[in-house]
Amino acid sequence: AVTAAAAAAPAAVARERLQPHHLLHVSGHKAAARSGTRPYVSYDLSVLGGAGSGRGWLVERRFSQFDQLVCELRRQCPAALAASAAKLPSKFRLPSSLSEEGDQRLAPLQACLAALLSVEALRCSEPLLLFVGAHHDPARRGVWEAAVRAVARRAR
Repeated sequence: AVTAAAAAAPAAVARERLQPHHLLHVSGHKAAARSGTRPYVSYDLSVLGGAGSGRGWLVERRFSQFDQLVCELRRQCPAALAASAAKLPSKFRLPSSLSEEGDQRLAPLQACLAALLSVEALRCSEPLLLFVGAHHDPARRGVWEAAVRAVARRAR
């Protein structure tokens, strides 16, 4: 069930003066491990300001998921991806702590996301919807799409 606040969120977002970098932000990282896997770095992403904003949410993504996003965008939107000039940091890990790895990749990952979000076709793409956790959630999808439209209007 969609709450009244969630239903009103897309209209509220559409009135905001959003820039592409307001849509998604790498807000931190932490070492993580799942049963049966080796430890890895998990990156915290604030979507539309995160849960505290009243309209956004938080998602966690591994570096491999950033890589999957770029690979899927390359397959589905090659011209838009090329126009973005987005670059992921190297996937090869230097022998260091997971904390150092997260620190070293934080700014380059944010720069990659900023480049992706600078292109309207990528902001509207299904791979990005999946990446931000709005693919199967109608309320989140509505908020994301309203925010993307607000950014597009501002750019005109």
